[in-house]
Amino acid sequence: MRGLYRMLDANWNRAAEGLRVLEDVARFVWNDGPLAERLKGMRHRVRGVLREREGLMAGARDVEGDVGKGMGVRGDGREGLEGLVRGNCARVEEALRSMEEALRSMGLERKAGVCEEVRYGVYEVEGRLAGWLRRVRVARAFDGGVYAITAEEYSRGRGNLRVMREALEGGARIVQYREKEKSYRAMYEEARAIRELCREYGALFVVNDHVELALMVEADGVHVGQDDWPVEEVRRVVGPGMVVGLSTHGPAQAQEAVERGVVDYIGVGPVFPTSTKKDVCAPVGLEYVAYASREVRIPWVAIGGIKEHNLDAVCELGARCVAMVTEIVGAEDVRGKVRRVRERVEGWRERGPEPRWVKEWEAVLARQEAPTDQTRPTGEEEP
Repeated sequence: MRGLYRMLDANWNRAAEGLRVLEDVARFVWNDGPLAERLKGMRHRVRGVLREREGLMAGARDVEGDVGKGMGVRGDGREGLEGLVRGNCARVEEALRSMEEALRSMGLERKAGVCEEVRYGVYEVEGRLAGWLRRVRVARAFDGGVYAITAEEYSRGRGNLRVMREALEGGARIVQYREKEKSYRAMYEEARAIRELCREYGALFVVNDHVELALMVEADGVHVGQDDWPVEEVRRVVGPGMVVGLSTHGPAQAQEAVERGVVDYIGVGPVFPTSTKKDVCAPVGLEYVAYASREVRIPWVAIGGIKEHNLDAVCELGARCVAMVTEIVGAEDVRGKVRRVRERVEGWRERGPEPRWVKEWEAVLARQEAPTDQTRPTGEEEP
């Protein structure tokens, strides 16, 4: 029994400490009072469930004899606020599950039930926070970003890994892996390597079309077209933490994408004629770019036939992010090409029109504020 009390003691403290970190993030970083109160309520429930056995746990405590005392904690590769939130959510969930099992083995079913209830509450909060963190990552990447897309057949004999490394060195913020003709194994190995590169450079890594590949390589997101899987099903499969992008070719599709509420960004195009995609529709022109700037409330990227020579025409209408394929991968100096494009886009960011989506995200981007309605269901009572 002493061993079980040691187990409870360690996980009791671990769960409460993790909840306190999350509570402080909600309170001091996001200024979200309702979420902070909810997390505080969870912490008090965890503390209360074993309050009368605190002496027994303290008596069983053996810090010096703990064989796991020096073991490090492996993170998931994410840094900053996202890593802090995700890491502590996982810490709390695992600790509560361990407490449940120990309490049930001791015949304390009611107390185990309390831990289970709180654990499911943390899962729910984590899902909502993951959605908010996902949207913030997209907004930051797309506000003055270059979106590089792989196309090895146009890369002058260079491999995708080399080209994307140079694009990232030049300042690309988003990389999309789009290869249609390779074997599944080759795509897996290559996508996994590029994902690691993107993590090294702090860029978003998105897989085109292949939802299963995006999941296997732990990509940041997946991008689908109008004729691919329904975005609601894609979101259901990938969960709240993964970015979902959707190609659109006109105002009606853009409006539908926003209203469906599961898409994080849309592609606006093809703006100009392009031969990169063999099944591409006719160019939609600059009129659609102007519409997106005025009306679309979520981040968007202009795509299709965009080159250095016509870049200004797109940016002067409010495009804050541009996608390029052959203009980047076919450049003799990929690093220099991306750097020049990025500087041009950022220059228009300072003097061009402010698109609607940026206006709606300004407060969030400036203060890292988490809207309460994204973290707590309407009408839900505090635990």
